[in-house]
Amino acid sequence: MEPLLAVVLIFVYAFVCGMVGMGIGRGKGRERSGFWWGFLLGIVGIIIVAILPPLAEGQRKPCPSCAELVLVEANTCRFCGTALKSPS
Repeated sequence: MEPLLAVVLIFVYAFVCGMVGMGIGRGKGRERSGFWWGFLLGIVGIIIVAILPPLAEGQRKPCPSCAELVLVEANTCRFCGTALKSPS
């Protein structure tokens, strides 16, 4: 029973670190990679995500329909397909 408990505790620790990494990475556009850094490397992964600069893919704004972040230059939302502005 003790080895099973140790495995469960390690998994819970890794999952919690992954969630913290995801929370830090969300503000930098690195939500998924933040989770994996935290999950796989624990506290070290969280520190790495905190140090990494934000992704510089351009300015983003929320879609009026689904609230997902899309590029300011986008004509349609890549998540829900809503027309954001009329093409020029």
